[in-house]
Amino acid sequence: MLQPPPEIQPIAAASAVLIRDNQVLMVKRGQAPNKGLWSFPGGKIQAGEPVSQAVLRELAEETGISAEVRELITVLDIIARDESRVRYHYLLVVMRCDWRGGEPLAGDDAAEARWVAIDELRGGRYPLTDTILPVLDQLTGNSRPGD
Repeated sequence: MLQPPPEIQPIAAASAVLIRDNQVLMVKRGQAPNKGLWSFPGGKIQAGEPVSQAVLRELAEETGISAEVRELITVLDIIARDESRVRYHYLLVVMRCDWRGGEPLAGDDAAEARWVAIDELRGGRYPLTDTILPVLDQLTGNSRPGD
């Protein structure tokens, strides 16, 4: 007898947004689902781990940067579907953090890590995950066409 596919459950994840001198800390993803795309540092929250600790842990693992959590920016649903099913669902908690030290050095599942001028992100030079520009717009007060 065929078993039904396992039910997809949302996966809790957290991202850190650090802005310094009109630059934002970015990582190029080294693994699926967003391999090759630039995003904020972050990853899965471990069982029993508070969000603020997960943000700082993921930030340190992916970039070597130390920071302090400042505030919640937003919570996003990242859902990928194909024709017949949900492939994955991340519940992403996005936190603004203040840089405390270190310079970016890619680690863990990040292929690259660097400070990038916000204007360069808007210019299309970097292939971005879908959430980057809306989050930056929310932080900087910019509105985008169609908002």
